[in-house]
Amino acid sequence: MTLWWNVTLPEQVFASLENVQVRFDTIVVDEAQDFALLWIETLKPLLDPDGPQRMLLLDDERQDLFGRGYVLPDA
Repeated sequence: MTLWWNVTLPEQVFASLENVQVRFDTIVVDEAQDFALLWIETLKPLLDPDGPQRMLLLDDERQDLFGRGYVLPDA
């Protein structure tokens, strides 16, 4: 299952971006401490290039249950 989340899913998202017709001004990620860094990078192309391109990451470093390498990004 790790292979699917860490390789297959991101590859499929990036390969399908040209077919995505809806982009977002803001993406909210709750429990971001459980996200791998690649997952956050996978979300960025879904932001509207003509919009504010905001990502709100809600995290609690004390609740990092999976140790996927999340690091609080710079503002």
